Amino acid sequence: MNIFDILKQLYTNPKSDWILNVDEKTINPVMIQRFITLHKSSAKKARILNKFVFNLPPKMYLSAAWSILYFNDKKLSKPPFIKYRKKKDVKPDYHYVLDKVKKQFEMSNKDLDIVKPFLINAIKNDKVTWFSYYGIDKVKWRENVLDVDLMREYGDRPKVKNGLDAFL
Repeated sequence: MNIFDILKQLYTNPKSDWILNVDEKTINPVMIQRFITLHKSSAKKARILNKFVFNLPPKMYLSAAWSILYFNDKKLSKPPFIKYRKKKDVKPDYHYVLDKVKKQFEMSNKDLDIVKPFLINAIKNDKVTWFSYYGIDKVKWRENVLDVDLMREYGDRPKVKNGLDAFL
């Protein structure tokens, strides 16, 4: 039995005889306690179990957890679903320019990661030229406190060579 099956049995099974069939090696009281505390309605009940996590043998802990997890004097019909926060994808400064540079020079992600600090430094020193050359939207100009009229002064964008032709 894996930990998810154990949690399902804890929340849904009205009889405790299944605990005898569980192998003690698969029971991890710390992990089970963590899952129980993540569920909103069982968090208060989990406080009672805090003092038993490290002191009781695993099967005794399961029995204690099973006896505490009653909701309105009955077990749940299905185990709770616990949401985890998704990791926010943090984009680097000037990612919109870096994407266009990567596409123009047909760079791999690894190559871009190596060159990125130098490109960001160059972009910071001369934003107007970089933004005009790569045709960055007016919204990004305003976010970087640049005058949009400078976009028109730069003139037409020259023909861009792609790939290795850009270096030759």
